[in-house]
Amino acid sequence: MLLSRPRRLLPVTIFAAVLFAGTPANSSAQVIAGGNVGGFGTFIDTQTGLQWLRLDNFYNMTPFAMVSAAAAQGFTLATLSEVQLLWSSLPLGGGQWLSYQPILGDSPARDLYWGLYDTGVTTEQGWGYAYSFQTTWQLELDQAAWSFDPPGGGRADLNIWAYQSAEVVPEPATMTLLATGLAGMAAARRKKRKA
Repeated sequence: MLLSRPRRLLPVTIFAAVLFAGTPANSSAQVIAGGNVGGFGTFIDTQTGLQWLRLDNFYNMTPFAMVSAAAAQGFTLATLSEVQLLWSSLPLGGGQWLSYQPILGDSPARDLYWGLYDTGVTTEQGWGYAYSFQTTWQLELDQAAWSFDPPGGGRADLNIWAYQSAEVVPEPATMTLLATGLAGMAAARRKKRKA
């Protein structure tokens, strides 16, 4: 009877390991700092598993140059719906703007997060932004033409909303649970062989 329990527990152990393996390392945070990809700083939206470029990677570059540099590292210019999904992980209503600064990066010249997104129109793009005093994200549709030249202008600090898929690393506790279950099954098997 005692030896039949490990067989019954095997499916439960496997199910628990698979269920918890997809849990990100910091499940309470929705947006966490990421690593560098090709010299670009990133952050990760743990709700979607997407790795986003920080909003301080580019300075004094045209939109075409930014998108080309990001694409060379495997990043995709986000659409409006993708940016809005990210923003659902970044509420601003409770004064959170400042807490995101070390993770998102911001303009070097002013307290502003802003970046271009893909509107689907090949000649123009839109941008999404939030100043430190704002409580909601703002949109400007079809305002940023691909051809604008930022040097010396007010758009020199504009960045892009671009992402790629991120690897989700399981929590150490999940790995410990899996290892404990496997060790228990191995011990039960050894005990059964001795009997």
